[in-house]
Amino acid sequence: MALGAEIGAAVGPLIGGLLGGAVFGTQGAIIGAITGPVLGHFSGSIIDPLLNRFSNIKALARMKLEQEFSGSYLYHQYDVEQAIAKSNERIATLVKLRQARLREGVAEGEKPFIPTRSHLTHPTKSNQPDDKELQQKAASLKKAFSSATPIVINTACINISVIAVLLSLAAHYELDIKINYDDINGAHQTRSISSDPEEQVDYTIIPEGPLFLAGDNKAFNYRKLFPVFAEQQRLLTKGETTDKPREMHIFSQSSAEEQYLIQENVSPNVSPTYFNNLNEIILRVESMRSGDSMILWEPLATSVGRRFKLKLSKEIYKVWFGLYCHKRWRAGGLRKAKADFATLFIDEWRYCNSNRKETADLVLNDKEYLKAFAKGGTPTTTLYML
Repeated sequence: MALGAEIGAAVGPLIGGLLGGAVFGTQGAIIGAITGPVLGHFSGSIIDPLLNRFSNIKALARMKLEQEFSGSYLYHQYDVEQAIAKSNERIATLVKLRQARLREGVAEGEKPFIPTRSHLTHPTKSNQPDDKELQQKAASLKKAFSSATPIVINTACINISVIAVLLSLAAHYELDIKINYDDINGAHQTRSISSDPEEQVDYTIIPEGPLFLAGDNKAFNYRKLFPVFAEQQRLLTKGETTDKPREMHIFSQSSAEEQYLIQENVSPNVSPTYFNNLNEIILRVESMRSGDSMILWEPLATSVGRRFKLKLSKEIYKVWFGLYCHKRWRAGGLRKAKADFATLFIDEWRYCNSNRKETADLVLNDKEYLKAFAKGGTPTTTLYML
């Protein structure tokens, strides 16, 4: 089946809304509701040409992978310790604003050990023995789990570098890792781990703002280890800024709300208006008046700015994506296993960063994953193709 046909159901309705909005202005939502299912139905003939003409979904996924690896702080001990300090400071502000009472260790990151061996080639791939210490850590980690109990790791479907690194890690050390990437963003991740009565997820890689904005008691059973990477976020403004209070459109319980609450690179002279559905972004942009603004993350910010001729701020807000473990990993026999997993994860991340093409192939050749990525990045995907 053609790739366009496979992701048509995900992107068809939004493309319908975009085309309808572009032609019929404020009636775009109505036109989109009618044309969206049609576009989805005929996706083989409509979506495929768009994908072929605009480099297709793989190009967007590859670009995001490059951005995530470039935004990581896991390459030097000093950098990761500085990242921990900065993210801890920001979380403390969010906690104070929410007046939340967190359990000990929820927000404070640990200082991980950064492996020092060469990452130009992976010893396992060249049939050479791995670093002895890392092999021992992998053996110890496997020993902590029975064959019927995989390590369950939650992340969003758009976090392509994380998924690729976990696949590589599982293959290199024959670890039984179950990757749950059904969620499309940080708020959805937080709700998923909060609603799981058995709390099966062992680790989550999640944007920190949504975790502390949308989280409840169960979400706070996860303990921060360290930031994995930082994603860029920017402010978009329509027309000229004014001294009069204008609306700022904010996706609720997201990193955009985090930035507004932190008041970093944001004017205090705005009136926040919140929305809960990513598919509202286009309609919100179309309704903006001169001086109105919106906070969006990359690559969506650049796509929306280019498509609707909005001004992008030069200032960049860093959105931290942290590795968190369930509190059970900080007690008993799992305490050492947690440290072993952290070291192996960092080592594999650094190897994958040095071998990005090989790493990208782990996910970019998987059509099922590409469908999930398209679903999670629907607004970005559509704007990128048009």
